[in-house]
Amino acid sequence: MNYLYRNKYGERYASSPKPSNMKWHLLMLLISALLVSSNVFAQTCPDLNCTSNDVTVQRVYLADVNGVPLTSACTPGEQVQAYLHLVVSTNTPRVGAFILGTLKIDGMADQAVANCFGVALTGNNNILKYPTPVNWTCGKKIMLVDIFVAWGTGNTDFCVNPTTCSSIVPSKCRREAPIVVEAPLIASFTARASCTENNRYETIAVSGSATGGKAPYTYAWDFNNDGVTDATTQNATYTYMSTGEKMVKLTVTDSSSPAKTDMHTSMVMVNACCTTPDANAGDDMVLTCTTTSVVLNGSSATMGATYAWVASNGGNIVSGGATLTPTVNAAGTYTLTVTTARGGCTASDVVVVAENKVAPDVNISTPSVPHLTCTTPTAMLGGYSSVQGATYKWTGPDGFTATTQGIEVSVAGIYTLTVTDPANGCTASKQVSVTEDKEIILSAGLDKELSCKNTSIMLDGSTSVPEHWRSVSWTASNGGNIVSGAHTLTPTVNAAGTYTLKVVNSRSGCEATDVVVVTMDDTKPTAQATGGMLSCATGALQLKGSSTTPGVTYSWTGPNGFTSIEQNPTVTVAGTYILTVTKKSNGCSATATAIVTPQPTPEPELTCHMENFSDEKMGLVSVLNTPAGPVSVFGHKRNPDGSYAPQNHAAIFDTQAPTGDDTDLYTVDWHHVLIINQDQTNVPNDNQWGGELVLDFAQTGPVVMTSMRALDIDGYESNSWIYLYGDEGQELYKVKLQALGNNSRQTVDLGNTRGVMKMKIVLDGRNEMMHLAGSGAFDELKFCIENEVENPCNEVPMASAESNKAVAYPMPFSDRTTVEFTFVKGGEYVANLYDLRGNLLKELQKGTAQAGQLTNVEVDGRSLLNGIYIARIVSGNEVKTVKLILRK
Repeated sequence: MNYLYRNKYGERYASSPKPSNMKWHLLMLLISALLVSSNVFAQTCPDLNCTSNDVTVQRVYLADVNGVPLTSACTPGEQVQAYLHLVVSTNTPRVGAFILGTLKIDGMADQAVANCFGVALTGNNNILKYPTPVNWTCGKKIMLVDIFVAWGTGNTDFCVNPTTCSSIVPSKCRREAPIVVEAPLIASFTARASCTENNRYETIAVSGSATGGKAPYTYAWDFNNDGVTDATTQNATYTYMSTGEKMVKLTVTDSSSPAKTDMHTSMVMVNACCTTPDANAGDDMVLTCTTTSVVLNGSSATMGATYAWVASNGGNIVSGGATLTPTVNAAGTYTLTVTTARGGCTASDVVVVAENKVAPDVNISTPSVPHLTCTTPTAMLGGYSSVQGATYKWTGPDGFTATTQGIEVSVAGIYTLTVTDPANGCTASKQVSVTEDKEIILSAGLDKELSCKNTSIMLDGSTSVPEHWRSVSWTASNGGNIVSGAHTLTPTVNAAGTYTLKVVNSRSGCEATDVVVVTMDDTKPTAQATGGMLSCATGALQLKGSSTTPGVTYSWTGPNGFTSIEQNPTVTVAGTYILTVTKKSNGCSATATAIVTPQPTPEPELTCHMENFSDEKMGLVSVLNTPAGPVSVFGHKRNPDGSYAPQNHAAIFDTQAPTGDDTDLYTVDWHHVLIINQDQTNVPNDNQWGGELVLDFAQTGPVVMTSMRALDIDGYESNSWIYLYGDEGQELYKVKLQALGNNSRQTVDLGNTRGVMKMKIVLDGRNEMMHLAGSGAFDELKFCIENEVENPCNEVPMASAESNKAVAYPMPFSDRTTVEFTFVKGGEYVANLYDLRGNLLKELQKGTAQAGQLTNVEVDGRSLLNGIYIARIVSGNEVKTVKLILRK
């Protein structure tokens, strides 16, 4: 088994395991002999099949022992000893690489090189130096061949331990292509002198060469030693104008950076030449269909000679008869005569021009009638000619061209085949007609327009394909949407966009498409609406509607189901009116709002009072003398068994001097309060079992209740309430008293409730033994009285206004009144009742009035609150109004 070892210089060599010193030297000699072979490592490890290119040799150059590349010229042929340097790259950083190869000088195996370089390799431009110098013959080409590279993994030094051939894996080795070793640039050339053409002196032919440096090379010749470059090719000729020894200089520049140059100089002897006239009429030529004239290629090396051509056997010279290259255009024999300038010596030569203008034959074949359909969309056309090597050219519709013998076409029309004989350029042509059956007449219809009125439309597609052979499909794009009928010619669509109709003919396989565009007109009109205040005189107002958009309609909606299609309708009810303006052309609409306010109405004056019982005597009380007038009060005492005493137990109690057991009602600032007394005596003593206090405002009229204060509402009064009632006993408001604790105080909000005729205070609860309980005191009862004011709308006619023949009696009224009116024209009428804010309260009566006759309408005010109302009767264009005052 073979191993790789490193010597003390860091070099590695193949050897048997652990050799003795003697065996080691013998083994080195054996390896050296083996390395002379052209594939040393392949013989040492023949089974390796390397697959990696991770570590590669980029370039190889010769350098001195210090690593300086050899650049100075040496004498060709002398022996040079130098050190071989390798520039290596690696894709992955690693340590150590074994590199082996054979140096060839002028293509001959010369020296083997091998070494394991135990250094870190990273990226490109890693320079490795072989430790042993090599011998090189200056001027000879040197190459490194049979290159083998092996390496290890990662940061492990590949050159530390012996490595067997079998341990080198294919993924860690590489075989490189031969590399030219960079050596000193050496320029050289050879020169040969000879007499050429009719030159008087010899012409020097030089052939330059270069080795070393870096190819490719550039060449510069100086034939006169005057510093001027006369030629820049590797091989050149130069004709001298005198005899003698001439200095020739060749400067070679390589491709390295910076570039290197070398110059080689040699002396060349130039002799005189004798002048011998010669004539060469050139090669025979042929005229063809494409070459109707030719230029003869006569030549002569005689300097200063004159030339003359003569045509015979049908030949014709077009021009240039006194030159070496005349133009001729006829078959025949042409003779060139060359005459020297000195002595008039002549020499002649003959050239023959022949003619070949025979046209080729041309044929077109097809496997069947050339007819195109969508299922057979192509046709095969074949060309043929008996001429050997004939060329073919097809032309056809839409600029069709082809140069093959056979073609496959997909467009109907006339196709022309032109056959050309390559021998003479002559042509012949033939035509064939290809027909087709592919046409489908298809239309997606006219473009259409959607609008607010027409939110969907039906497209109008049409086609020439019969229904039983066609399949239809529509597709929508650019926002379009197909509602139905996507596989009919007339689908329904509801969005602007592009609609593509596709029809397929199942008989011919042909299909066609067409496009229709649907747009949207959704431009809205302008809308302006103007309202105002109902007239005091008529109770009506004419609304104003307008639009800057021509061709519109108007529609109004308003309170109580009001509708109108007039532009400026008259209304009699206050509220918000909506005007809708619709553009007739597209059905789009816009809205505007008009506010109608009622006639100015009198707001009743409020006179507010506070009853704190300060003027009332201590003890039982049945009437409270309030600032607004007498208010009846009755206290329903509840007994322990839940029954109520029939007598009045309402009493005035002094909180600053409590009596009985009512110390929990003590205050320093409330003074007189209203309680339910336990006894029928004038000694106030708060009843402990609960009850009810009822205050009756019948003598003052309806009042507006604001608030009152409550004292000592605790857990024993957890179900205590205050109720407010109207004139018919209906409940208007209620509020629960808050159980805030013993001797607690609270102000009860009574909601500014209008129309109150009675107030009931209920004291109810349970004590800790779950027995009936309930007590408390009340103070500062706040309420207001509404007083009538004059109607600010002076134009509203009074009940007795003679001008409109409408009156009401009695007036004021407390429960019922009768309205009388007379219309100039008879007809149907409707009578409605409004409050002073213009709100419709109810319809009073409908009927038919006779012209000029008195008509009555009854008004029932029992369910109404005290106040001022308007009765309005409308018949056609006549309107009657009357003010009604309700005072109960």
